[in-house]
Amino acid sequence: MNYLSFRRLLVIVVVAMAVASGCAKIERESRSLKLDQAVRLYADSIRWGSFDIAAGLLRRRDGGAISATVKVPADVRVTAYTSNILSVNEVRSEAMVATRFDYYFPDSNKVRTVSQTDLWWFDPDTAHWYMDGELPDFRP
Repeated sequence: MNYLSFRRLLVIVVVAMAVASGCAKIERESRSLKLDQAVRLYADSIRWGSFDIAAGLLRRRDGGAISATVKVPADVRVTAYTSNILSVNEVRSEAMVATRFDYYFPDSNKVRTVSQTDLWWFDPDTAHWYMDGELPDFRP
């Protein structure tokens, strides 16, 4: 192999590494954006009473069934929420997310708060994030 051939090969290897690095960065940013969107969709759905949409984002990472023990009362009114992504583990495609909901019931004048911290995980088969947890337990 002469010097010119070696130099071309080196350039090809460097370019391939740069492209691969760029693709990995784009993939991480895409997953991060999808996590933000999924967390926002979950909290917005709870806020506006679309519990069926929120429940669609629940899936056990180990494939187990989601418990149906928490029933959301039909008359709960969520007034506000906050969501914070506490940590992200890119290697395991997981994130810990804390969400807090302020709510009340029409027959009461007391605003209550329910908080949850749950594991969110990325499913490469569907390219979506899911929460490994339950719907909030809104108690009167």
